[in-house]
Amino acid sequence: MIREATEADRPSLSALLAGSPQAGRMVLAQDRTPDVFARRRPYAGSVTLVHADPGGDLVATATELTAGYVFDLAVVPHARRRGLAGRLLAGLEEWARARGAVLLYANIMDGNAPSLGAFRAGGYRSARQLVSRTYPLFRAVGELPPGARPLEDWDTAAQLLRGSLVAYDLVRPLDSSALRTLWSALPGWRPDDVWSTERALLGLWDYSPVARAVPIRLTRPLRVLSALASSASGVLPVPRLPTLGKPIRYGLLLGAAGEPDDLDALFAATLVRARERQLDIVLFLHDATVRPAWTKRAFSVAGTYHLVAKPLLAGPAEGLGERPVWVDPVDL
Repeated sequence: MIREATEADRPSLSALLAGSPQAGRMVLAQDRTPDVFARRRPYAGSVTLVHADPGGDLVATATELTAGYVFDLAVVPHARRRGLAGRLLAGLEEWARARGAVLLYANIMDGNAPSLGAFRAGGYRSARQLVSRTYPLFRAVGELPPGARPLEDWDTAAQLLRGSLVAYDLVRPLDSSALRTLWSALPGWRPDDVWSTERALLGLWDYSPVARAVPIRLTRPLRVLSALASSASGVLPVPRLPTLGKPIRYGLLLGAAGEPDDLDALFAATLVRARERQLDIVLFLHDATVRPAWTKRAFSVAGTYHLVAKPLLAGPAEGLGERPVWVDPVDL
């Protein structure tokens, strides 16, 4: 039986998502999400569908926005290959069509074969390749550029974002009121963690109230980095590295718009602020064909995502993938 999830489903949803193939692989580990509904909270139009077995246990879930982004799709191992993922996606598509959506899309980590297979079987195609950058936090140094200030001028912020994203697809409408409403509703967001100049906008979102991660393994690049950090401790600046079994607190970059020189300085200051907030890593996703120069300022571990999409109506949505896409951190 497919139905809409309620608050009573929170514990079952947390367990279901924590065991999904993609859970936490963005941070090289297994994700633990304290608040399953936190990511959809900033949006007025969203729904979480679940499939319950005859005993009442949740065995599958999916969440989607009227903007067309599929947050989660998960099925427990013993209930897979029964068509539940396809039924959940069909339910989301019906819900979205009724609210005027013309396209659904999702970001799926490379190597997550079960999820990629489920979406492709449902008629979704790979539209773009995305890159995730994980920045372990060194004892960073950096200062705000002259004229930088905490975000107060939302009109200028919205103008900077619109101006930087004219060549991108999947850009949400960004007037000052909508931007302020969206960011202010993010769990863990603080206005003094976002800075702007007249030419650039960049800030930090402490994502730990939404999700944290408990590492169960480290990738080879991080194992090498850990060894180097241990040998260089006390001599060179070293990052705060993940510890197996210990929760990771991470942040996401917001804004990332404007002139490269100002963004370079704002990025350095953002890494400093992240350490002040006791975060372990900072994440940033971007279209694989467009890497901003300022992202090269610090060491990062790169990963790959696939943006899969399905038009719900014939028309312009069928052309998604012809231009770079903007990866909105709010949708992660």
